[in-house]
Amino acid sequence: MKNLQLVIDANLDRAQDETWEDAPDMREMFIEDAVAAFRVMKQIEIGEGNFDFVADLDTSIRDEILDAVGEDLGWNFVNHEMGFFDDIEEAA
Repeated sequence: MKNLQLVIDANLDRAQDETWEDAPDMREMFIEDAVAAFRVMKQIEIGEGNFDFVADLDTSIRDEILDAVGEDLGWNFVNHEMGFFDDIEEAA
């Protein structure tokens, strides 16, 4: 889950960036994105297969999470276990 952890870490780093010192709503968004990625990671670790909430995330973090999971576990996992990209077949 190396790549998914990188998504979590990157969003937590963004939340702490002084660029957002006067924009608490942006900091909150990055923290929420990190929490969403963490939730996906924990659900994978415990075998909880309900990833419906991912479809409701903003496009940017959703794509980051799906790309990370695809890199970590393969696109078949993203397709079959998470229910995204049904038309993608992983190369053998």
